[in-house]
Formats: sequence, C-alpha cells, structure tokens
Amino acid sequence: MDNVELAQEGIEKAHGHAHAEVPWNKRAAILIAILAALAVIVEMSGNDAQTAFLTHHVSVVDTWAEYQAKSTRRVILAEAADVLASGAGATDPAIRSRIDKARSEAARMQSDPGKGGMTQLRQRALAEEKVRDHELHRHEGLERGARGLQIAVVLSGLAIVTGAFWLFAAAGLLGAASAAYALLAGLSLI
Repeated sequence: MDNVELAQEGIEKAHGHAHAEVPWNKRAAILIAILAALAVIVEMSGNDAQTAFLTHHVSVVDTWAEYQAKSTRRVILAEAADVLASGAGATDPAIRSRIDKARSEAARMQSDPGKGGMTQLRQRALAEEKVRDHELHRHEGLERGARGLQIAVVLSGLAIVTGAFWLFAAAGLLGAASAAYALLAGLSLI
C-alpha cells in the first residue's frame, strides 16, 4: 500500500470510530446544553429574588428609621409636657394648653391609624421583614440549585473528554436533583 491508501484507510477507521462515539457524545452535548440553559434560568430567578430581597431590606430599614424618629419625638414631647406640668405656671391656661397639646401629640406618635404611628410602623416593618427574609431564603435556594447545575455541566464535559459513562450519569443525576431543588426553592416549597 502506498501512503495515500494508508492515509485514506486511517481516515476511514477514524471516521468509523467517531461514528461509534457520536450518539453518546451527542447525548452528553445535549445534556450540557440543557443544564447550561437551566443554570442561566435559575441564576436569573436568583437575581430577581436578590433584587426583591434588597428592595424589602431597604423598606425595612426605612420603616424602622421612621419608627425610631417617631419614638424620639414622642419621648421629647412627653418629657416637655412633664417639665411644663411640673413648673410653677402649670395651672395657667396657656401652659395647660401646651401641656395637653404635647401629650396629645405624643399619644398620636404612639398610634395614628390613618397616618402611621409607632404601632402601625412596627407592624409594617415586621411584615416587610418576613417578606425580606422569604426572598433571601429563595435567593439562597436558587443559588444552590444554580451551583449544582454548573457542576453538572462540568461533569458532563469531563465525561465527554474521559469517556467515563459514570460521569455522564452522575452529571444527569446531579443536574436533575439541582433543577428540582431550584424549582422547589423558586416556588418557596423548601
């Protein structure tokens, strides 16, 4: 045989050998594509949950700051009323009016159903904290799912390179488990 025939025979053998591996490699490539797409979707959902967490966190901080400001004003008003009431002119109608106004304003700071007194602000802040914490939990669950999917993609690629079917199977199992975990986390079922 001459060199051309040997080269052609080598190409045919290589082509035939490649054909024998193509179905398995195609399945692994399809698995990689599916896992990568799921990882992107899960990451995007995790980012949405993180954004919601940050939004609610800012709302919680703002609400507690408003609560603290009203608490400080309430204490100042109550103390001013007490100081005025303990003075020598406490019986004077003008001073009495200022005392009553300060105590009334202090009571309004504590509870003002239409405007948001301290009681209402506290309830609102606690409710926002629950939503914030829920979104943080969702974000963390989705991040775990995304990381599992990314590891499954790496295992799939490694399975192609090494030809180890057990890596391909492990990648499929890890990918399925990670996708299920991310779905449950995204739906707040875990």
